[in-house]
Amino acid sequence: MIRTKASGGLHDDCISSVGQGGDMSSDSTLYTIGTALNRARDNQIPVQILVGGEWISGEVVAVDGFGVVLSSEEQEHAVIRIEAVHAVKIGSRAPIRTPITAAAMPMPGPRMAYD
Repeated sequence: MIRTKASGGLHDDCISSVGQGGDMSSDSTLYTIGTALNRARDNQIPVQILVGGEWISGEVVAVDGFGVVLSSEEQEHAVIRIEAVHAVKIGSRAPIRTPITAAAMPMPGPRMAYD
């Protein structure tokens, strides 16, 4: 596993919810550490996980509600409790939601039941 301290420029490029223009995004989707780890696993994207003040690098091979398994190129793996994870850095762009087009129509409401 590659481990580096959390001080010094590594935390400068963390993903933020503030847009480039300084606008906060208001979105109903909850993007959690578990969601980020699952997306990284599904897309085979390397991650860095902040645990106990150190960044641990690897590829997510398994994740559930209790822990995550990271594998490294050095034929090692680490099992980390989800509660111990303070941050996740993913080597890809942040997911962007596709806006609903103006032509979208709401679903019809419930209909009255007839006897």
